[in-house]
Amino acid sequence: FHLTSVAPLVALDGRHGAVTAFLAILVGGIGGLFASVIATAAVAVILAEREAGRRVLAGQAYRRVLHRWRSLGKGMAIELTTVLLLTITVIGIPFAIHRFIRWSLFAEACMLDDLSATDSLHRSSELVRGHWWRTFGFTTLVDVLVILSGPLLGVGLLLVTDHSLNF
Repeated sequence: FHLTSVAPLVALDGRHGAVTAFLAILVGGIGGLFASVIATAAVAVILAEREAGRRVLAGQAYRRVLHRWRSLGKGMAIELTTVLLLTITVIGIPFAIHRFIRWSLFAEACMLDDLSATDSLHRSSELVRGHWWRTFGFTTLVDVLVILSGPLLGVGLLLVTDHSLNF
């Protein structure tokens, strides 16, 4: 934050202030969402190519994702904005969760069906319809595994190396 225009706000709030923490979570969350959408789209391309009997390298899959960046970015922006606005109202949190799960397959729909952002969000809703709880369960399982993998890997590295906790 010290290199951005929010540096004065962070200096005023302090390094451990609530506003600074909120900004860090917001930036980290958006960055994580970008990474998740890009990785999910690339994996969808790789799996589709493998199923068709063709071999594709990760770099080739990411290049194909790069060609669809506008649709993926717009779909992610619509999803993020909708979920954030619903979450801010507090009473809308259940609706935000429901909408997030309904749209959780938009990156796959965008890449595999070659759809625009809004069409891929609609396609995701169609795919999840009738399987919402199953999609919710699987998404929750994957998210928990992803969230736990960092700390578990960190503890594992601390146990098998002689590096300090700061490392």
